[in-house]
Amino acid sequence: MHLLVKDTAFDSKNTREYDLSIRISADGFSFCIYHPLTKTFVCCKHVEFSVKDTKYYRNQAIALCEPYLAYEYRRTLVVFADEKSTLIPEGVFQPADYLNILHFNYPETKHSGYELLINNLTVFSITNIFAVYTEQITFWKEVFPSAEFIHMHTPLIDALLKESKKEDIQLVWLYIQPTSIFLSYADKGKLIFSNTFPIQSATDIVYACGNVFEQFGLSQHHTKLILTGNYTSKSEIYSLLHTHFAMLDEYALASDIIIQSSCKSSDIQKLMDLLLVPLCV
Repeated sequence: MHLLVKDTAFDSKNTREYDLSIRISADGFSFCIYHPLTKTFVCCKHVEFSVKDTKYYRNQAIALCEPYLAYEYRRTLVVFADEKSTLIPEGVFQPADYLNILHFNYPETKHSGYELLINNLTVFSITNIFAVYTEQITFWKEVFPSAEFIHMHTPLIDALLKESKKEDIQLVWLYIQPTSIFLSYADKGKLIFSNTFPIQSATDIVYACGNVFEQFGLSQHHTKLILTGNYTSKSEIYSLLHTHFAMLDEYALASDIIIQSSCKSSDIQKLMDLLLVPLCV
C-alpha cells in the first residue's frame, strides 16, 4: 500500500513553521507534516514494504529522494519502530543503570553496533529507553543534524495516559502492526501494563487482549479497548475484536486538531502513532 495525502495548505515557502515527523520501520516508511500554529496536519505519506527492510536501507533511500524532506522545518522528529525498548519508572534507577537494564532485556544489544537513546515522559514519571543501530543514528544525524529521536511507543503511551487521566477511567490501548501488537493498560492516568506481542493471526490478537483483561480483572463489557494501527473496519481483526469486546473504539485526534480533507482515509489509522508524535513532545 502506498498512501500520499496532501493539501494546498502546505506552503513550501514557510516550512520553518512546520514540524516534520518521520517513522523508520522494517515494514514501511512514513512521514507527516504538522503546522502547530493552526493545529493542522498538511501532508502525510506512508509506503508499505512487501519485503522487510531489516537493515533500513530502503528507508534511507526514500528519505534521500523524497521532495518533502528536502525543506527546512521548525522541528524534525525521527521515530524508530523497533521493539528494543524498556520503560523505567522515575526515581527507581539511575541513568547509569539504563544500559545494563536494556542488556538484560535484549542481550543482543551487548554487542557493538547499538546506541542507547532515552525519551522522558516527565509528566507521568516514566522513561522509555531504547536501542537503535549506531549506523542508523549516524545516517539520520547527517541528513537532519537537529533531529530529535523518539521510540514509537513513547507517543502511544503519552496519548493513552492523557486520555485515561482526562476521562478518569480504565483504558486499554491496542496498536496493531503487521507482525506484532503493542498492548498497554492505564488506570486513571497511571500506567499499569505495557508490552509487545508477536502475532500471526487475528485470533492471536484477541487472545492477547483477553489475557490482559483477565490478568487485571477488566470487564470486556465495560472497559474501553482503543484500537489503532494496521487494520480496517472490514478486516477479520476488527470483526473478532468487536465480537469479544463491547467497548471497542477507534482512536481519534482531539477535535481542535485538523486533518486536511484529503487526509481522511481509512488508512490514516496506520499513521496514528506518527500523528501523535508532534503532539507529545
